[in-house]
Amino acid sequence: MPAINLARLRMHTADLAQHFSDANKFVHELEGFLEFYADRTRRVGLAGITPTLIHSYNIPRQAMNQLMLELKDHISADKEAALMIVDALWEVETLEPRIIACRVLSLIEDLEPEIVLERVESWISDNEEEKLTQAISQYAVEPLKANNPGAYLGFLADGLASDSTQRNLFSLQAYTDLANDQTFDDLPAIFRSLNEWIADYDPAFKLPLLDLLSALA
Repeated sequence: MPAINLARLRMHTADLAQHFSDANKFVHELEGFLEFYADRTRRVGLAGITPTLIHSYNIPRQAMNQLMLELKDHISADKEAALMIVDALWEVETLEPRIIACRVLSLIEDLEPEIVLERVESWISDNEEEKLTQAISQYAVEPLKANNPGAYLGFLADGLASDSTQRNLFSLQAYTDLANDQTFDDLPAIFRSLNEWIADYDPAFKLPLLDLLSALA
C-alpha cells in the first residue's frame, strides 16, 4: 500500500478519539478508520502471510500504534468509558477491534484483578485465533502479571484444571512463556499445577505440553 501520510493519520486518530465517551459511536467510526487504512495488497500465502480465522483489515502497525497513542490520555482520564470501549470492541468479530480491546484493557490503571480476569476468561473461551491469543497474553494480562502475579498464576491453574480446551491451551502456553522468562522465580507454582493435571491429560495437548516441559528442563 502507499506510504502513510502522517499528518492525515494523526488527524484521523484525533477525530476518532473524540468519540471515546460513546462506545457504540467509537466502534462505528473505527470501522471507517480500519477500512481507510486496510492493506488489500496483502494476500494469504504470499511473503509468509498466514490466514486468520476471523476477518482482518491488515492495517499497518504505524496506524495501530498512532491510534493507541491518541487513546492513551482518554483511557487514563475515564476508566469507565475505557471499559465500555473494551467490551464493545470485543463484540466485533474482527481481528483489529479485538486486538485494540486487549491493548486498551492493558492501559486502564488500578483495575481489580477480577475485572480483568472475567473478561480474559470469556475471551479465551470464545477464541481460536492465534493472533488474538498472542494479544491477550502480550497486552491484556501483562499488567496483572507484573502487579498481581498470584492472581495471574491462580487464573492459569484454574484454566489448566478446567474443562475448556481453549483455557487449557492458554495456560500451557502462558506457563511456557513464564518458564522461559529469566525474571520469573516461581517455577514450583507451575509444577504444582502440572502435577494435578498431567496424570490423565488429553493426548491432544502433547505438543504444547512438550514445549512446556522443555522450557522447564
